[in-house]
Amino acid sequence: SHSLFVCDSKEIHVHCPGTPGHGSLMHPNTAGEKVRIIVDRFMDFRQEQKKKLAANPQLTVGDVTTINLTQLKGGVQSNVVPPELTVVFDVRLAVTQDHKEFETLLKSWCQEAGEGTHLHFEQKNSKNAITPLNESNPYWSAFKGACNTLQLKVTPAIFPGGTDSRFVRLVSPP
Repeated sequence: SHSLFVCDSKEIHVHCPGTPGHGSLMHPNTAGEKVRIIVDRFMDFRQEQKKKLAANPQLTVGDVTTINLTQLKGGVQSNVVPPELTVVFDVRLAVTQDHKEFETLLKSWCQEAGEGTHLHFEQKNSKNAITPLNESNPYWSAFKGACNTLQLKVTPAIFPGGTDSRFVRLVSPP
């Protein structure tokens, strides 16, 4: 089985600034309160994608948007409310996911979390067309022809982890 498409990935840092101070007080508008909202929204979206994947055995992980919380950053000591917390998510967008719509959704979550909450994209790829798997694509035709000659079974799939493939996808067939 060979992978022919790659999901666009985004490592998203969500910065949640808030009221700092001593841990013994109930400060308003804290970074922790904002992080909670952000984590809840991302993980709810993740759960929806997991359900979609589980409900259809024809789908692979590349057919859904994957979201994984990979880092939590912030704080200086255990009894001080930090001025900012940052949560990082690794997100691989399904080829069916509209990039602008998804970014608008993320920005709405930041707005819901509270003042100053904002996104930073460690890596942000633009949406690319799905590679055509027919005679219009000379690369596919040559690859498929060679596989047929060698009697190799090829199962096209969307590969969510091919970071270097994004450079190959920028080169379109002649």
